[in-house]
Amino acid sequence: ASTSGMAFARGFMKLRDFLADISRANACNQPIHLLCHSMGNYVLEKTLREIHACMSVRFPRVFDEIILAAADVDYDAFEYDHKLARLPELGKRVNVYFNRGDKALVISDLTKGNPDRLGHKGPRKPMDVSAGVVLLDCSEAVKDHLTSSEHAYFFDDRIRADIVNVLKGNRDENIPGRTYVASANTYLIRPADNAGGA
Repeated sequence: ASTSGMAFARGFMKLRDFLADISRANACNQPIHLLCHSMGNYVLEKTLREIHACMSVRFPRVFDEIILAAADVDYDAFEYDHKLARLPELGKRVNVYFNRGDKALVISDLTKGNPDRLGHKGPRKPMDVSAGVVLLDCSEAVKDHLTSSEHAYFFDDRIRADIVNVLKGNRDENIPGRTYVASANTYLIRPADNAGGA
């Protein structure tokens, strides 16, 4: 995953150039989204490091929605440019889904000697994340499910519905089944039976 960063960075730069060169007549004007799950977030982090090495100016905005699900990266990732701090430059909104019951990420902590994982607890400093970064705690919505779904919880109907609303570009406060907790700067995704019909 670490060595894939350079290849993905080249692919990203090609996509950027393609979108910059395409004529208005040939543009489909459809949104482009990016979804990373688990170690895919680590590949994304390494990709950004490679892009940062060759482009110190602002990154081009290529994506509409960026979704980080069950991210197997350090929970301080949004604090450093060489990690994910510059990710919000690439999209209109970055959506970070995490689950405190994700046992796969606990194992990642223990077996690899990693710090806490972003996909397990959310960011270390939730009040300091950049504008456009939305934190979504899925713990309550998936806590009663089988262990196998605790890391792939986006297959859950409630979480999938939330992601669909995100991909449609709906405003955070208008997405059903969420409760905003100001003290944690986080939306709690409620279980289906408490989601107000969502």
